[in-house]
Amino acid sequence: MRVAVALALVALVSALAPIPMNSDASCSPIEIAMGTCVLDPETGELVVGGVIAYPAPPVDEDGGGNSGGYAGPAPGGSDPNLYDPCPTWRDPTACARYYDTPPIVGEADPAPPDPVAADPVRAVTMADIARFTPLVGELVVEPEGWGVVGTPTNFYATAETHTMDGELFDTPIQVRWTPSSYRFDYGDGAVEETEAAGSAWRGAEESWTETATSHTYSTRDDVTASVTVIFTAEVDAGSGWFAVPGTLPVDAPAASVKVFEVDTVLTDGDCLANPSAAGCG
Repeated sequence: MRVAVALALVALVSALAPIPMNSDASCSPIEIAMGTCVLDPETGELVVGGVIAYPAPPVDEDGGGNSGGYAGPAPGGSDPNLYDPCPTWRDPTACARYYDTPPIVGEADPAPPDPVAADPVRAVTMADIARFTPLVGELVVEPEGWGVVGTPTNFYATAETHTMDGELFDTPIQVRWTPSSYRFDYGDGAVEETEAAGSAWRGAEESWTETATSHTYSTRDDVTASVTVIFTAEVDAGSGWFAVPGTLPVDAPAASVKVFEVDTVLTDGDCLANPSAAGCG
């Protein structure tokens, strides 16, 4: 009986005695069993009470640290953005690990979203609104659809800036069409592109005079003239007008032109009033 008691006392004393490690730190078997003293078999580091006891932990020169008492950076091989207030990362069963990822110093904040890109109405294309066919007006030929060889015949387009209401992407919108240029085809092979729409002759004093969009025919013929109006567009979905990239060409109805050849003769009076007068007919 005395022998058994003596052996038990020897075992207890042995358990309480520290186990030397590298002659600078140690863990007793009881501390190891309780998880208060952890020995890393790979690095030889000794963690007592959640703090590296051997070798001594690195010192934070800036005076920082975390709630677990570990004053230095995370150990090699660990994510430097993971701050562990209980640095028992060597033994995860000893205490809970916390993952707190503060922003990296010097990292730029994400750029704010682009309001233009975020608004689908601002990203519409000309193809999206082409069904809102603009009002193209007509092509006017002076005088009254005919001309004279060697004399300017006046042409002008009547298209104007206008607004149309509709719906796009299930959103009520307005589309504003603006004529930006014109392509006049005079029917005899001559084509002119201009930013001018042209205008009507102002009274008898301007009749048969050259204008920015008039054309002089060189031969007698019946031709078909036309004009293509090139529109730009803007869209408003309730937050202001935004330009739509590109242009939309739209053809106005064609116009027939009779080109006459006139010889100068002396007449006795007005041939319209007196067609049988000398020189008339």
